[in-house]
Amino acid sequence: MAAIFPLIRNWPTSRETVGTAFVISDDGHFATAAHIPESTPEFVFTAAPNPEDLKSTAAIEWLFISPQYDLAVGKLVAKPTDSPLVLAISLPEMDAPVEAFGFPASPATFFRDGKYLQIARPMIRRKATFRGYSADYNIGPSSDIHGFNYAARKMTAVLTSPPFPEGFSGGPVMDARGRVIGVNSSTQSDRALMVRLNNGNPFAVNAGADALMNLLQLKDRPLFDRVLAAAKS
Repeated sequence: MAAIFPLIRNWPTSRETVGTAFVISDDGHFATAAHIPESTPEFVFTAAPNPEDLKSTAAIEWLFISPQYDLAVGKLVAKPTDSPLVLAISLPEMDAPVEAFGFPASPATFFRDGKYLQIARPMIRRKATFRGYSADYNIGPSSDIHGFNYAARKMTAVLTSPPFPEGFSGGPVMDARGRVIGVNSSTQSDRALMVRLNNGNPFAVNAGADALMNLLQLKDRPLFDRVLAAAKS
């Protein structure tokens, strides 16, 4: 199981990739965006050990979901083979280069002759620029979260430009050291905000790594201690 993997939404006769997640502990805890399970809670979600082949998937369990910060934490039933990603405890300088990782959303992969068809959706690395931080960022109805619009909420947000493709939701945004500074949440295309924050251009809104730390501290102190120790190493 890779450290960064696609999340699969399972329909009765099909599967589709709907987002990205990444491992944060040796025993398989992972982080992603809350709007992925929150938007369709009636569906079973699984992980794809091999993103180029949706014929086999791995079981996951959701541990806690925070709509306010658009963050969710779950656990892989099978132990991952790759090392977990490390969270950053500081932010890069303004306009510093960053990278985002994600799996493009796939069309549904249907049964044929009782078997799932193979579909190739390799992970993409997308270069971006750090455009700021907000401890009190408003997510309003105008925010486009892949067709699932929240009521007005506030979140701790890392802003990057340009925005990322559909399917990157829940994927990590990393600094030059390869440490996670944010979790991709949505694309902001509100004209007033674009002018004020990004020279009139759309930008990506990412839940801050500090918000993920706060969520872990509140919900699972032993896991928080391990993640924090790795971040300080």
